[in-house]
Amino acid sequence: MKLSDHLVTETPRHEIIQESFAAYKAYPAVNQSFLNSFDIQNGGCPAKAAHYLASNTAGYDAPDIEGLDVGATPEASEAMAFGSLYHQYILQPEEFAKSAHYLDGAKQEALYNEALAGKSKAKGFSKSLGTYKAWKAEVLASGGQIVSEGLERKLEAMRSALVRDPATEEALKVDSVNEVTLYFSIPLDPRDDANPKRIQCKALVDKLPKEGRDIFDLKTTRSAHPEAFARSVSQYGYDKQSAWYTRAAKAHNLGERRFVFLAQEAVAPYLAARHVMPQSWVDFASAEIDTILSGVRQCLTTDDWAGYGGGELLPPSYLQDIIDSIG
Repeated sequence: MKLSDHLVTETPRHEIIQESFAAYKAYPAVNQSFLNSFDIQNGGCPAKAAHYLASNTAGYDAPDIEGLDVGATPEASEAMAFGSLYHQYILQPEEFAKSAHYLDGAKQEALYNEALAGKSKAKGFSKSLGTYKAWKAEVLASGGQIVSEGLERKLEAMRSALVRDPATEEALKVDSVNEVTLYFSIPLDPRDDANPKRIQCKALVDKLPKEGRDIFDLKTTRSAHPEAFARSVSQYGYDKQSAWYTRAAKAHNLGERRFVFLAQEAVAPYLAARHVMPQSWVDFASAEIDTILSGVRQCLTTDDWAGYGGGELLPPSYLQDIIDSIG
């Protein structure tokens, strides 16, 4: 089955819904991660985008490109896992309470005693115990998550620090729908109004106020300082995320929404700050998205999802003046 068979439709899904992250991830649609994977100007390519969708969508096989490594690093995977846990802890505390299984002292002792009853010769609790491995597998299979005492203390400390900042505390109190998916669509051929084919799209919004003009996005970061976080916005494509999410809001007639980051440092003292994206920056990022979407449309039409292009290397811009002066 071709990628276009998943993404292009005449009956797109158009709704605002709260659903599990697994359901959101599995539904085939263009989202910000897909666009980042495709973004040729920032290390992406069509093959990466195709692979991203294939890894989450049953029935589609990504192009087989030998040597293409699109896997996340262990560090990146760990950061993403913590970020997901942190989001649920802050924005969906009731869901977190349902899914959390605490590996505290009492649980460690129970697992150790169970191992001893099974003739284990272990001298104390460790994660190599068969009883721990069996318990972990059971928790994960049920969709739960294991929370150590250290991790629980960190999450509690981060939440306390988050509400100590007046601006972020005020934002968190806004009456909103949290962790909500906006399904929408864009035309496959924007030049042909008669063409009924649409590209299915989606956006997972952290905090969507029921009234007002904001969209809130909770971010863990190395630094919430305005200058440092602005660099992170550019480096990690958060600016294009702001443009994509405000575009999704417009598709649902939610008005001209501002995009607001609630940024919090992931190391003590867990400083937090509220940062508003300027509209001029959002507009610039929206133009970049239009360029990416132009390439996506071409790939969906031709079903050609190529890897990196080759040719003569161009020096980085910071070296070009030096090279020119030597020449």
